Amino acid sequence: MARALTVRPPSFRDPIGSRPRLTLEKAIALTSRFNVDVRVEAYNLLNRVNFNPPGSVLGSADFGVISSARSARTVQLGARVSF
Repeated sequence: MARALTVRPPSFRDPIGSRPRLTLEKAIALTSRFNVDVRVEAYNLLNRVNFNPPGSVLGSADFGVISSARSARTVQLGARVSF
């Protein structure tokens, strides 16, 4: 009897990091005709390190090694004027 060969995807997991986000938005009416919307967005609010997945090429020098990280805290500020 021949046995079936089962091929599975790689069994390692991406180190899932904590990436809390915060968005604050405020609508301000300047006059009856003009409005301003102000928005602040913060990504990776706590500025914790979030590693990239380990190297996955079998036989390479970086196989299984985590050698880099995702970006640090990012804050964006935006405003929109409507009339």
